[in-house]
Amino acid sequence: MRRFVIFLIFLGLGCTLKAQLPPKLVVYISVDQMRADYLFRFRKLFTTTGLLRMESLGRVYRNHHFSYVPTYTGPGHATLSTGTWPYYHGIVANDWFDKEVERKVYCVEDASAQPVGTTHKNGQMSPVWLKSSTLGDELKLAYPEAKSVAIALKDRAAILMAGHSADGVYWFDESTGRFISSTYYTQSLPAWLEQFNGKKRAEALLQDDWSLSIPEAMLQDFGADDSPYEMPFKGHEKVTFPYPLTKIAKEKGLGLIKSVPGGNTITFEMAQAAIEGEALGQDYQPDLLHLSFSATDYCGHQFGPRSLELADMYRRFDEEMTLFLNYLDKTVGKDEYVVVLCADHGVADNPHAMEAQHIPAGVIPPTFEKELMEWCNREGAPGAVLAFENLQIYFDYPALEAAAVPFPDFRLKLEQWLHKQAWVQDILWADQVDAHLNHPLATGFAARGYGKHRSGDVMLLLAPGYVEVTFKGKGATHGSHYAYDTHVPLIMFGKGMDRLEWHGPTRVVDIAPSLATLLQIRVPNASVGKVLPGF
Repeated sequence: MRRFVIFLIFLGLGCTLKAQLPPKLVVYISVDQMRADYLFRFRKLFTTTGLLRMESLGRVYRNHHFSYVPTYTGPGHATLSTGTWPYYHGIVANDWFDKEVERKVYCVEDASAQPVGTTHKNGQMSPVWLKSSTLGDELKLAYPEAKSVAIALKDRAAILMAGHSADGVYWFDESTGRFISSTYYTQSLPAWLEQFNGKKRAEALLQDDWSLSIPEAMLQDFGADDSPYEMPFKGHEKVTFPYPLTKIAKEKGLGLIKSVPGGNTITFEMAQAAIEGEALGQDYQPDLLHLSFSATDYCGHQFGPRSLELADMYRRFDEEMTLFLNYLDKTVGKDEYVVVLCADHGVADNPHAMEAQHIPAGVIPPTFEKELMEWCNREGAPGAVLAFENLQIYFDYPALEAAAVPFPDFRLKLEQWLHKQAWVQDILWADQVDAHLNHPLATGFAARGYGKHRSGDVMLLLAPGYVEVTFKGKGATHGSHYAYDTHVPLIMFGKGMDRLEWHGPTRVVDIAPSLATLLQIRVPNASVGKVLPGF
């Protein structure tokens, strides 16, 4: 009897230890520009085996937000991977003005890195501007034999999700139609990727027309097919289905794949090729696969969040998610992986479309920078402005010191003039940042998005409904601190992710420390997030 009891104790202990093991594979997905409301807006288009399978069986966080500005792709992916704000990780925008070299800097540019898989400068990229560790970096420190791989159409999405120590980081080179990397990560592409590139999938996926797949009975729920707020493809003036991709590609090139459903298809295919080529999820040490689906962003910018084109893209994305989940079930095992789905930012509606519905909205006047410089001239401070980037003013302080007007007076007058602009909601000066880091309103968002030596001297916050730019009145964009740009979905599905629907507030910075807990590793070194409910 005693031996039997001891056997039961050890059996129970063994089951407990097995249950505590991390998943063999974590697939961390960013759907570029996916607003949280899309899970409801496009619900009729989804099957029960794709996104709804994840939602109905996993953990869903309904009130999930970014907590800084600007809400762009670069900062978004860096925040997803680091669990911290731009204030710490340093990726303050996609591009920013560098006073030392007096030019714009791209968030992943690196002249010292050489292209791998292409001769084009598209390969001269690395994470050298990223100041903090990522989830993947911490995984490699904890499990030296674990693998961290990142794939995206956009270089900045793949690089900033992966971080510094990844085994493979690959992005799409539209000049060749190949997935490439740089010498920062590798000296040559792996055999499995060379084989994948040899299939020329981008060319193949652009051979067919993009036809509407939404059933006719549902069309009334997703807007008109011909909207005055949609931007046509270059060389193709119509904004209605079907789109003759072969014809459009002759004008736009292979980069067209980034704006159509095939961009998601090729990303899913690359994910499977990487899982097989790198044997991800096949041993006792957990692996991490970062995927960013960029086509949803390009499509959203071009056609807007209420277009049939975007609805059709999400319908197809959901179908491919079904196939991908089935693939993971078979390849890794139903109870051996976790899929996390979030986004790098949301998107605002086209302001002209909003105005047509009598909703206040607008666009920053394209003449603003010129008007700002003219104002400085009138106030006796010529040459005071070096640049206006990302809604931030960069000053030439030597020019200000040489100006006739004392700086305190200049600062006060500038604030008064800026507040007269209809699109300016609030203002934050660089010397006010530390005092506003925990402020819940607009200036707190700006403070958390500030980066020393990278951000401007004055940060301007948009009024509701306003955007930085439109494309001749068409398309949509993002970047503000309002919910349409900050509110994104979060679904966690798979091993240990028991059903949970959480409506309390959570933040994007909470994901990385939560996944670190799941993987039983240290949180990224600058993380400010908390572990999500359910962990």
